[in-house]
Amino acid sequence: MVTKEQLIELTNKIAKLAGVNRAVGGGVAVFTHGYRRDTADVDVFFHYSDQKKVLHAANQILDESFILEELAPSHWTITHESSPPDERIDLLFATGDPEESAIEMAIPKTYRGVSTMIFPVDLLVVSKFLTERDDPKDSLDIYSLLRRGAVTVDDVVLRLRQMGLDADVERFMNFVKYLEELSSKKRRP
Repeated sequence: MVTKEQLIELTNKIAKLAGVNRAVGGGVAVFTHGYRRDTADVDVFFHYSDQKKVLHAANQILDESFILEELAPSHWTITHESSPPDERIDLLFATGDPEESAIEMAIPKTYRGVSTMIFPVDLLVVSKFLTERDDPKDSLDIYSLLRRGAVTVDDVVLRLRQMGLDADVERFMNFVKYLEELSSKKRRP
């Protein structure tokens, strides 16, 4: 079985060999920004234009115990044969913002002793908000990062505006209000 720390180290090696930038997002990024929710996978984003370099580097580094599989043209996975399918690396090739910006603005952070490049917290929140998945973990991540002060609503609104997503500002504000209402209902006796 391969640990998440080993998977992160593997993504670092792939990026270094390929000579490309990357940014880890998802639950690992949430964890490094102060909300200690753990996750089974490592979501690492690369520029779509770097896909051939990244896949070539992965093929050079991986031994026969790893499985490299294409799920979609911009989504590949690396799974160790001894690990459950959800304990994997998701190689995600960004085709736009906020992921493209997150790769360029990635910041060094440490996950359980392993350093890597991570999504800035404002772009992490924007990314989770814009995915609009029906995954309650995304909403909980956003709420927890806001509540813990890792990012402010104003930071996220500014980032949305900088990205030209003014139409999403009101939707985000309503989303935050909804999260706060849910939280206050849970606290009532």
